[in-house]
Amino acid sequence: MLLVVDACRGHQATRLQIHVLGWALLRSEMRDAMGDLLSADAPDRSLLRFDPALARAVDLAVGSGFLRETDTGVLAPTADGKAIIEQIVAEDGPLAAERQALARLPRRFTQTDAARLLHSGRAT
Repeated sequence: MLLVVDACRGHQATRLQIHVLGWALLRSEMRDAMGDLLSADAPDRSLLRFDPALARAVDLAVGSGFLRETDTGVLAPTADGKAIIEQIVAEDGPLAAERQALARLPRRFTQTDAARLLHSGRAT
């Protein structure tokens, strides 16, 4: 989840952005299509499910001090969270498929991107 937040614009994310990218990363066919996620040719498949486990993971990351939540609900990594991101990125093995998929995004994932995908009929 920290990598998802890091892939978003400004290295911070709303819960909606985390759910959209997090769900896409869970499915191999969606991971393979990450490069098209932000294009006009985005895959016409369900990209989003609000997963209660992911919501709990966000709460756990906030409670553990890896993410901080602003008054506006934006989540950003703390110093400890940034250190974990740096460690994951520096190593070859951990979360390789997810890192590669996020690297294929043509730009940082924005709140507008998340809302567009949610309202395009591609969310369930």
